[in-house]
Amino acid sequence: MKGVAALELRNNVMMFASVMMTQVSQTIDINGIVAAAHSLTLKVFQIVCMLLYALSSIAKILIPSKWSQNVILEQESYKRQPSGS
Repeated sequence: MKGVAALELRNNVMMFASVMMTQVSQTIDINGIVAAAHSLTLKVFQIVCMLLYALSSIAKILIPSKWSQNVILEQESYKRQPSGS
């Protein structure tokens, strides 16, 4: 439970910081160029984060699967070796 609460707290703090950064960047200049650049950068960052999250999710499945296949192959090859007597 403590880990879940810490994760939720982290997510809420990051969201609050993001909202505050956006608000400050929109008030920096009159023309809105900084706000537009900030919005574009934030969108690119969000897309990259989604891709990294997707890759980490796939890796959580594929890496243990590959490791277990290697262990099974090693066990089978060990069983096939002639005894050393």
